[in-house]
Amino acid sequence: VLAWFKHHFPAEDRVLVTWDGSSLDDPRVEAYVEKLIGRLDDDGVHRGGSPLIDSVITADELCTKMIECGVEPNEAAHRMLGTLIGHGLIRVRLTDAGRVDQADTVARLCEESKQKLGIDLEVLSSTDDPCRDAHLHGTTLDIVAVEEGVESKHLDGDRFASEIGDADRPHLPVAPHDFRVTWCSMIPQSECLEPFYEMARQLRGPPSGPDAVGPLLIEDCFRCPGSPVGMLVNLSEAGRSDEGGVVQELKSLAAEVGISESALHIGGRAVTASELNEAVQSSAWNKATDSWWPHKRSVMLMTGVVSIGLAFLFLKSLRLGILVLVVSYYTTAVALTMIPLSGGNMNMVLMVMPTLLNVLTLSGAIHVANYWKHAAVENPRTAIARAVEMARQPCALASITTAIGLISLVTSDLGPVKDFGLFSAIGCLLSLVAVLYVLPTLLQLWPAGAPQAQEVDSRRWEMFGRWVTGRAGLVSGICLVACVACSYGLVYFQTETKVIRYFPPHARVVRDGLALEQMLSGTSTLELVVRFNPEMQKKSAFLERLEIVRQVGDSICENSEISGVISLADFQPVNVAPDEDARTFTKIKYNRRSTETERRVKEKEISGTEAFFAVAPEAGNLLTPGDAELNEAGEELWRITAQAGITSDHNFHLLTSDIESRVTEIIKKHPGTNYVITGTVPLFLRTQLAVLDSLIKSFGMAFAIIALVMIGQLRSPIAGLLSMLPNLMPVVVVFGLIAWSGTRVDIGSMLTASVALGIAVDGTLHLLTWFREGIVKGMSRDEAVVKALAHCGPAMWQTSAAVGFGLLMLYPADLLMISRFGWLMAALIGAALFADVVFLPALLSGPLGRIIERTVSRSSEDEIDAPRQPQSEAPQPHFHVSPRRTRRMRPAG
Repeated sequence: VLAWFKHHFPAEDRVLVTWDGSSLDDPRVEAYVEKLIGRLDDDGVHRGGSPLIDSVITADELCTKMIECGVEPNEAAHRMLGTLIGHGLIRVRLTDAGRVDQADTVARLCEESKQKLGIDLEVLSSTDDPCRDAHLHGTTLDIVAVEEGVESKHLDGDRFASEIGDADRPHLPVAPHDFRVTWCSMIPQSECLEPFYEMARQLRGPPSGPDAVGPLLIEDCFRCPGSPVGMLVNLSEAGRSDEGGVVQELKSLAAEVGISESALHIGGRAVTASELNEAVQSSAWNKATDSWWPHKRSVMLMTGVVSIGLAFLFLKSLRLGILVLVVSYYTTAVALTMIPLSGGNMNMVLMVMPTLLNVLTLSGAIHVANYWKHAAVENPRTAIARAVEMARQPCALASITTAIGLISLVTSDLGPVKDFGLFSAIGCLLSLVAVLYVLPTLLQLWPAGAPQAQEVDSRRWEMFGRWVTGRAGLVSGICLVACVACSYGLVYFQTETKVIRYFPPHARVVRDGLALEQMLSGTSTLELVVRFNPEMQKKSAFLERLEIVRQVGDSICENSEISGVISLADFQPVNVAPDEDARTFTKIKYNRRSTETERRVKEKEISGTEAFFAVAPEAGNLLTPGDAELNEAGEELWRITAQAGITSDHNFHLLTSDIESRVTEIIKKHPGTNYVITGTVPLFLRTQLAVLDSLIKSFGMAFAIIALVMIGQLRSPIAGLLSMLPNLMPVVVVFGLIAWSGTRVDIGSMLTASVALGIAVDGTLHLLTWFREGIVKGMSRDEAVVKALAHCGPAMWQTSAAVGFGLLMLYPADLLMISRFGWLMAALIGAALFADVVFLPALLSGPLGRIIERTVSRSSEDEIDAPRQPQSEAPQPHFHVSPRRTRRMRPAG
């Protein structure tokens, strides 16, 4: 739909610019425009402007176009309210009693506002009000597509005055007032406005006696449009490829004409993208922070430092630790090279891939290192071969299942998520090769010293295992209840796709967005295209259709989240069709005016009309060729752009639904009329739904495939499904608690579900492998659980601690997407560790272990019945089996 829209209407990359105290009489407006695009020479070419800027659109131009088309000057200004002209702050006019002690009156007003309405007032003096002594109007920016295609040649003040005259200039008088007030998130249609007016007008001072009533302190409250004014800056091709340079250019040129950086407010896609790139780079290396604060200098570096430090601490061998880290970082580097080699580019989502691959490789490498330490205690000469043999099956299964979880993300409709799933799955398989072949090779070339026996002492894990198996029923019940309780929270699960929400509240881009939406207009757009088919065009006049469009725009503007709308109808005076009994001359005059207006618009005699009106030469198809769902051939397409806020918590789904109902109510009265909704608001909504859909589909697919792998591995459908409970627990518990708390999940956080499933399966497969071997050796279920925990527990704890605490170092990052990814992954890793060392052992001691025990028993009977084959000596898990348990084993032949 968006591609169809861009095909019919021009689209440019724009930045909205304004500053505090600006007005139409502000000489800095003209000076700033000249700095941006240069002066016009005798040939009509701009000279001396910035190469990053293509053109600039100001409020003067649009007012001029409206006035030239017959719109009254003041009416032109009012039509631009909420799009290019700000509604202004609230002005407060005091009574004589209120002026006696104005400071006390202001304090009372602030206190009442806080207690009754819950708003914190910001009070501004009237002496610096740019509208106080002048007939001003203002405009601001994020119309991001409102006037796309309008001729962007700047009209200087002299031309504006000479062409339309001072008398015809918009005149928005301001009544006398004593001060101005505002509050955070005070949008033009704020629900608190009327309650505030009523509360303020009833504010009274202290009574003069016990039975007296205090005097009224405030005479009136009102809003007056006028300031600030803004401009739309269209980027050149060079500017679109250098978004950071555009932001710096706008700030530096503003300073040259006397606009301070603190007063300047800019917004738009390029600004957000620039701030996002800067925030990511600051997370990797922040030059502005002192080097003696490493956690502030680079949170990503701190992640590596903490993980490396803990790995050395746990492995208790400098050489072994170095080898493990070399393998981890080498694998990550190789995987990253695949992105540019395949023609891809790094994006916000792929930024987390290095951390993920480092986690997975480090996990497998620590497992192999622990297997080697166990084997080296008995026989250092064969330790490497034994470690590889012991690690091959669980590591291979863990890597394959994790890759399955990642590759499931390819089903997403979001391109960055697809890339992440594909490249991460390939990287996961590369990590398997590195763990099973590269690490053993390095150990052979640079052997580490044999560990001491006490280094592999696992008595504490054996004690912990006995504690769990002794309370298996209770532990399993508590874990299941926790999963069910947390899963209910998923009913409240919400996703976040607004990029501005990735920044902390104190970030400049957020503060600028709030300022723009409070003073001027919403900074996201909802594009509505009203369609008139050829039959409707034949039976109605052009001006009648224009008034239908105006009616639709007025209805949309009644929604409290819409700051203002603009369409072709705003550039024409109101034209009411004559009644049936009107004089013939009146009808002829109206039809002639309608025909002439239609001709001028369709032949583009009126500059800029192509931004709001088009005739479709061919049908527009939505899903299949020939469906003509978007438009029929020959249909008129009338564009209406509505400005909506992006910094509020308003539900875009409710907003879009309300707009649809309003438009439907109008067009159903006019057969042959239809509409299409697009723009950034529906795009945010569809992306939000796509994020949730991708999360559900990818996780469901990964769960199903991994469950099939577990069923095949355990040779029992029931056992396979039971073994998936500990793998499901981390995702259900963590995401359930997040949903309970009302925290929204962004695209980066969405990836962690499939990743966490793969990480949990890693520990599960290692523990199941050694549990099954214990049963084969003749151990009881409880003893097999204890021995499996003693063997796998240290490696699982070491991996989880090294990686989890390392990821927690991302928490201080200013970019909330990185911060949230860090603590969410750490929480999932911690929950996966709990599930693998507590919940899974409890299940193995109970029903799951019983099924595996029967499966092993049947396999042993099949082996007895089968012809005896010569078998080679193969390394076995490092278990000490008592003679009593050995005697329980059936003879091999």
